[in-house]
Amino acid sequence: MVPDASLIGKNIAHHRRRIGFSQAELGRRVGRSESWVSQVERGVRSIEQISVLNTVANALAVPVSVLVGNEVGPDGDSLRLELQEALATFRNWVAQLVQAFGVMATGDALLVTYGFSQRLAAILFLASALPLAALLIYLQIMSVAGPLIGLAARIERRLSLEDSLAATYARAHLLSRSSKIAGVNGRKLCY
Repeated sequence: MVPDASLIGKNIAHHRRRIGFSQAELGRRVGRSESWVSQVERGVRSIEQISVLNTVANALAVPVSVLVGNEVGPDGDSLRLELQEALATFRNWVAQLVQAFGVMATGDALLVTYGFSQRLAAILFLASALPLAALLIYLQIMSVAGPLIGLAARIERRLSLEDSLAATYARAHLLSRSSKIAGVNGRKLCY
């Protein structure tokens, strides 16, 4: 049994509000009811299993030690640094993905050329499948990255980051599209 249910409940309520979850949303994320979350936060019900406490901590994105003790969660500056490191990693991954797709496109062009010169249907089929594979990979990545970009943008607004993922995404994608339409280049996009 985990000690001091009221302290744990207060910490859960604090961190739930900090990230903007309702009791129903937290309950859904941990596989419990809204009533269960309410009882835990008020200290009426204690969390008996460490696995459940770990699930709640993961849903709130804090270590279990923050929920159990009086340990304070990370401050704004450390969150800002951690998010900026994550953004740099994300940008690096995107650059590597673009390079990989470039290599794949070059290989595909070579396969098509070879297939036509040798009149081999199997190679032509393989060459036609590579762009579809690249598209499926891109769709899979964006199905995961889209919600993460939205989450990062909300965190960035809270932390008031200037060089943010949302700004980078807007500059890279939205500005390039709007400049093609409007014929404008080099303007800073404000969001």
